[in-house]
Amino acid sequence: SPVGGQWEYPTWSPDGRQIAASYRDATDSSYYRLVVMNADGSDQRTVLKAPRVYLLEPRWSPDGRQLIFEAQGSLKNIAVVNVDGSGFTILPQTVGVDRFDPVWSPIP
Repeated sequence: SPVGGQWEYPTWSPDGRQIAASYRDATDSSYYRLVVMNADGSDQRTVLKAPRVYLLEPRWSPDGRQLIFEAQGSLKNIAVVNVDGSGFTILPQTVGVDRFDPVWSPIP
């Protein structure tokens, strides 16, 4: 589990049992991670690790199965990943749509 780096943007899961956060690696500051852990900080799991890409502002899906976040490298994108690390997808960009601080729409 990550130790000694910089934690940013912590956010609670919908059921309050887990926290997702961005983590800047202390051993190699060119790496950011998305990390999920239990509410008490135990069982830290890296969901996604990327070189030279900032993985910022994670937000849980309403069902707690996915995270949406900013992926800022040479371009600024919004991406989605399953909490188990599978299914990484960069969402299509729409002209005039803000690509910062993503949120989920409520389930109808």
